[in-house]
Parts: sequence; C-alpha cells; structure tokens
Amino acid sequence: MRHIRNTILIILCVVMLPIVIVRFLPEHWVATQVSRLLTDMTGYNVDIDAIGINTLSFHPTVKASQIVVNGSQLEGFLSLAHVLITLDIPASLKGALTVDRIELAEGEVKFLREANGNNTWTGAELPSKDVPSDKFEKIELPTLRSLTVSDVGILVVDEVSGHDVDLDLAADGSVGVTDEQWTAKATGNANGTPVEGILSLAGIQEIVAGSDSLKFNGSLAAGVNNIKLDGGIDDANTLDGLNANISLTLDDWQTLSSVSKIDLPALPATQLATRLTREAPQFLLSNIDMVVGNSSVNGDVRVDLSTTPISVYSNILAAPLDIDQLMQSLYSSEAANPVKNEPIEKQSADEAGNESTNEEDTLLPEEQFALQEVFNIAQGAFDIRADEISIENLPFDAFDISIAMDPDKLDVEFKQVELADGAVKGSMIVVQAGKPTSSNVELQAELELSALNVARILREADLPNDAGGKLGGKLKYWSKGSSVAELAAELDGGMFLLMAGGFIDLNMVEIAGLDLFQAMGDLITPSDEQTAVRCAYLDLHTKKGLSTINNLIIDTVDTVFLAEGRVDLSNETLDIVLEPHPKDVSLLASRTSVSIGGTMANPDFGVGAALPVRAVAIALLSQLATPALALLPLIEIGGGQPAPYCNALGGALSDGL
Repeated sequence: MRHIRNTILIILCVVMLPIVIVRFLPEHWVATQVSRLLTDMTGYNVDIDAIGINTLSFHPTVKASQIVVNGSQLEGFLSLAHVLITLDIPASLKGALTVDRIELAEGEVKFLREANGNNTWTGAELPSKDVPSDKFEKIELPTLRSLTVSDVGILVVDEVSGHDVDLDLAADGSVGVTDEQWTAKATGNANGTPVEGILSLAGIQEIVAGSDSLKFNGSLAAGVNNIKLDGGIDDANTLDGLNANISLTLDDWQTLSSVSKIDLPALPATQLATRLTREAPQFLLSNIDMVVGNSSVNGDVRVDLSTTPISVYSNILAAPLDIDQLMQSLYSSEAANPVKNEPIEKQSADEAGNESTNEEDTLLPEEQFALQEVFNIAQGAFDIRADEISIENLPFDAFDISIAMDPDKLDVEFKQVELADGAVKGSMIVVQAGKPTSSNVELQAELELSALNVARILREADLPNDAGGKLGGKLKYWSKGSSVAELAAELDGGMFLLMAGGFIDLNMVEIAGLDLFQAMGDLITPSDEQTAVRCAYLDLHTKKGLSTINNLIIDTVDTVFLAEGRVDLSNETLDIVLEPHPKDVSLLASRTSVSIGGTMANPDFGVGAALPVRAVAIALLSQLATPALALLPLIEIGGGQPAPYCNALGGALSDGL
C-alpha cells in the first residue's frame, strides 16, 4: 500500500507542479513575454501591463490587463482595460481546445489618419519566409462559445476623406452554438448624423470551420434613413450560397451623403425591397420593387464582378416614370455641390476676342469623345421599358429599348418609342475604332417615324404652334469621327419625311403672294387665322457632311412652297432658297422668295427687297417642323385644286408609313 500511495503522490506532483508554477509566475514577466511574442507575430507594437492566470479550476482563466496596441506610423490604435479568457478543460480533453468565454472591456479603437497618409492601423512589415506551399498546415482554431464586448468605443478621424465617426460598441451572445445568436450594437454619430447599427449572427463557429452556413440579420439607421437585411451565407470567403432580403427606406439622401462622404443626388424619398443571391460568379438582385418619389421600378439585375469591365444584365420596367422629378433632383444636387473648377489662365484681349468669335461661328461641339470612360463602365445587356412617362416639353409617352455593351461597341435597339401620339423604331450602333485609347467612333443609325403629332411636339417644346399634322418617315445615317463636329463633317445617308394635315399662320401665305407693304400691315395687326397644310414632303441626302435638299414641298390651301439648297456640316454653312407658288394665278407675278445663308450659328436671311423678319422665322419654322413621313409623288401646282397625292396620304399614315 505504501508503494501505491507513493506512486499516486508522485503522479499528482508531476501533474500539479506545472499548474502551480504557472499559477505563481510573475504577472509582469508573463505579460512581457506575451507582448514580445505578439509584436513579432503581428508587426504591431503590443504592450500588456499584466497577465494573471488562475489554473486551480476546471475552467481556468487568463486575464490580460491594460493592453495597448500601436501601429508603425501613429500611436493609439487599440487600448483595452482588460481581456478575460475562460477555458473549458473537460471539453478540451475530449478534442479541440475549447474557450468558454472571451470578454473585452473598457477600451477604444482609433482609426486616425493624417493628411499626409500616416495612420494608426498600419503595422510594421514582417520579414517574408519562403515556405513551400505543401508545407503549410491548416491552423485549427479553438472552439469559442461566447464573446462579450462592453464599453468599447470606435473613433474614426480621417483628414484625407473627412470622416469623423464616434461610436459605442457592445456585443454579447453565443458564437459556438448554431441555433443561438451573437448580437453586436453600435450607437453614436457619423459626420454629425446620429447612427445606430445592430447585427445578429448565428453559426459563426460553424462557418469558420467550414461545416455549416452563417445566418444573419441586421439594421442600420442614419438619421431618418433605414437599411435592413436578413439571410444566410455558406462560404464567407467566396460568398457562395449568399441569400439575403434587403429593404431600404431613404427619406433624406443628403443625410446619407453626409454620412458616407459621397456626393449623392438629392433624390426624392426612396423605398427599395429586393433579394440578393450569389450564383458564382454572379450576384443577382431579383424581384426589385423600388419607389423613387413618383416613379416605380421593378425588375432583375445580374452582376458579374469577375470580368473587366464588370458585366451587368438587367430587365427593368418603370411605370410610372417621372423624369421631371428625377431631373429636378439631379439639378438640385449640382447646385448644392458645384463642381470646383480649375484655375483658368488669363488671356489677352485678342485671344479672348478670337475665341469668342470662333464660338459664335460654330455650333457643333469639337470636344473629343471620352470613349474609355464610357466603355470601361460596364459590359452586358440592358432591357429597359418605361410606361406613363412624365417629362416637361418632350412628348414622350413610353419606350421599350434594348442596350448591348461590349468593351468596344454599343448597340441600342429602339423596339418601340411612343412619341407625340406616334411611334419611333430603329437602332443605333457605336463602335470604338483604333482601341484602346482612340477617341474615334464609327456610328450607324436607322430610324422609322410613324404618325407623330407635330402640333404636340411644337406645343410641348414651347414653340409657336403654327404647324402640325401627322409626321412620319425614314432616316439612315453613318459616319466616323472623334467629336460631334467630325461626325457631322463625315456624315453619309439621308431621310424621307412626309406630313399630312396641320396648320400654318395665314400671314406666311399672304406674304408669299402679296406685295411687301401689304404684308407689313398684316404683320402689324396680325389675325388669328390659319391655313391648312394639305401635306408636306422632304427628301434630304447627305454625303461627306454635305446635306442636299432634293425636294422640300409644303402644300397649303393657297400656296405651294418649294425649297432647294444645301447645308454643309463640315463648315456649318447654309445655302437654301424657299420659293412660294400661289395657287391664285393672279398673284404669281408678285411672289417673293426667301434665301437662307450664313452659318448655322449665324444665319442670314434675304427676302426679295426686304421681307419682315417674322415672316422669315415662320418660313424657316415651317421648313424645319412640317416635313414628315414617307416618299411623296409629284406635286401639282396652281389652279387651287388639291394635289392628287394628298387624298391618299391619310391612309398611308394610318398604315404606319
């Protein structure tokens, strides 16, 4: 028995002696050794004042006090009053090391950055060690049951971005039990705005171990704005299995802009509900239900971040779409956040005068296209449909378009654009030539106009409602260049436009057939009378920027107007003659022609001896506004009888010519 007793005592001494030694190790000595080890491992300067170890229990504790962590550039990254770690020895003896509880208390994390870029969070660069990849061993993390954070502040003062954030952080709950949640809450202010965020996680230990999914739900309030999400994820590293419901209520975009330090548009109050999922390598926003002010948007968006540029595929329906309200919000944002212009070098009076003269002589912009900025935004396909459109001065009713974007090509299909009670269909292709840095593009456009109400176009564009009718036609153009001016100078193609019905000011017809003095009297005391336009036709061909009017015919009850001439887009010059042919034979001798010359920016008008300016304006308006739809046969002049093609025009228009 004595031998057995002695053997047991020896075993107990062997087991208990290390525990007793560890228990009574000097706290400061242990803290110094641990601080040195952590500094060498992390690159941060870690200073721990004392580490107390209580091993005389099946749940031993380790308490580190007065912890300070400094970066390599600025001091003050992290400070904590204490960190308490409680182990579970019985559970650890059954398998992996088990930590029953970790508690972090009374401290502050400071993210400070000076204007020169120096910050608190950057550690020293660690020496690299060349270790063969097959020698790496997977680090087995201990099992952690609960994590508590109390009285810990987060301070962000960034002189580079301008952020100033002060938050109080508290957290508690289980991180090792799948069905139980760990919840963190942060409250404070961000850039002067009250904020509060809550995040609950379930299954943290399992997703770290790669054995189960993480479930989450959270909310963020910034002023009157709220964001909520809930869902789950299978792999935190790749985001595979992401499945989350997201809802946003943004009643004040300016507050959100202040919090994020991002210039956001001052949009109307916005509500969004959608589902975010991950289908590698793409993210999918499905069942989008968004209301922005008076506009409502629904659809799906798919994004692939693994491509360059990113790939986006969308199918969007907006009904209604209040463009006026949205544009007003954007203009308000620009007024509130004006663009800071670079200093402008002073110019001599002669240079300023020459520059002013050049601007007055030209109308088409000569700035080169910023193609790289456009084509680098995204690639993919976009189907966009909008119904019940509200837009001031533009008679859009609805549109249905498809856009395909490649790194060097933009293809737009106008499936159906409902405009001024009519429709527009067609396509436009823009190809970047001489990539990757060239500004040159090759442009092709083809449109078909059907039964547009010209009177509505003029009325909603706030132009004189002196002309109107049903307009239709076809146009096809192609060109190449690096600016609008170059595209115009190289333009090829043509258009045929035809219009039936409508009215023009009776003064225009009288001026065309009466002498100058009578016409001036009519203009001084004008009447409200109008004369009907039977039909009008325009045939315009363009080659290398030179647009030639093959035929321009406007047939009214009293007069037929004919025009011919050309517009040279390369130098923006005009050479057009508009000639009236009264149907009353007695007035043929007194007809007066109108010539239009000069440049597009500064046109010159000539009317016989001196035709009044208002008459010229009306004539030019009629020339530009009343031509319409399709090809027109020969026209009969004189006798006051309707031209034979006018009777058939209504049927042609109704057939969608």
